[in-house]
Amino acid sequence: MSISTKFLTLKTCDGKEFVHEEAIVVSSQTIKNMVEDDCVSNAIPLPNVHSKTMTKVIEYWKKHLEDGVSKDMLMDFDKAFVNVHHSILHALILAANFLNDKEILYMMCQEVADWIKEKTPEEIRKEFDIKNDYTPEEEKEIHKENDWPLNDFIWFNIGRNIDGKKMTKVVQYWKKYLEEGVTEDQLKSFEQDFLKMSQSELVGVLLANNFFDDMQ
Repeated sequence: MSISTKFLTLKTCDGKEFVHEEAIVVSSQTIKNMVEDDCVSNAIPLPNVHSKTMTKVIEYWKKHLEDGVSKDMLMDFDKAFVNVHHSILHALILAANFLNDKEILYMMCQEVADWIKEKTPEEIRKEFDIKNDYTPEEEKEIHKENDWPLNDFIWFNIGRNIDGKKMTKVVQYWKKYLEEGVTEDQLKSFEQDFLKMSQSELVGVLLANNFFDDMQ
């Protein structure tokens, strides 16, 4: 007797429903926990995920669960997967955080971090709408006084331009992971809340992490 395949229905914030095999959607630790706790009866609501973003996530899950796919094929797929506009990157980071998919989360955050490293402060500010508190004269004076190589000056300038709110988030992260007696469940809950920020805030935190060379 053949064993029937179990399907689950996911409902995104814009009302779209996705019906897929359970084996695929439990790539999300959030959904997997719901299944294991027998908390799934109807469509699983995804209030923080739009259908366009969910389509990308499911595309990733299917490819990484595909039979016979080689490591090189996955590398090529991942490279193309992250080659999207920064607004889509941001949406995928938030979705991966909500779904508790660390593979996608870390990959997308790394893509943003790598993009930042190759850009000037002006390019980053323009792309992510980050305010520059320095005048051109002040930037030139800092560069002149310190006589640093260009790359060092760029990262110094970015680090100095991170506002107090973003720096507070970074310190909050450090303190939580150094906290004595914190449990794995508490850290998971903290991580989910930690990434609930706007696109510009997220970029600011990544800038701070790059500046202090503290990417996890």
